[in-house]
Amino acid sequence: MPRPKKSDKTPKGDVEVPFDTIQIAEVVWIDAEEIGDIGWNSIRDMLRSANKSCPQMITIGYVVMSDDDQIALMNTIGPAECSRLDKIPMGMVQRLTIMRDGITLTEYVAEKRKR
Repeated sequence: MPRPKKSDKTPKGDVEVPFDTIQIAEVVWIDAEEIGDIGWNSIRDMLRSANKSCPQMITIGYVVMSDDDQIALMNTIGPAECSRLDKIPMGMVQRLTIMRDGITLTEYVAEKRKR
């Protein structure tokens, strides 16, 4: 499948990110899980799956924002583009390690707008 062509122009509202000032974190969290196929499933198989632990996941990235409810991270940031946004509910977080201190991307954008 062909990829969309990149624009030569930076869209209005994009922010050039100073990578060295944005906080980086590692989040160890438990993922929710849905098991079964569309249609009928064996009760026996579903009961067996119910006793298994949910998967532990690890996400590392630039901290976009963080509050009591969630943390949002991007693992790739460019001058005007980024990867997808991973939002993790804090209730699923087992461990949060700040790998590089700094400000969140949201805080950086808010500070820049004040100027």
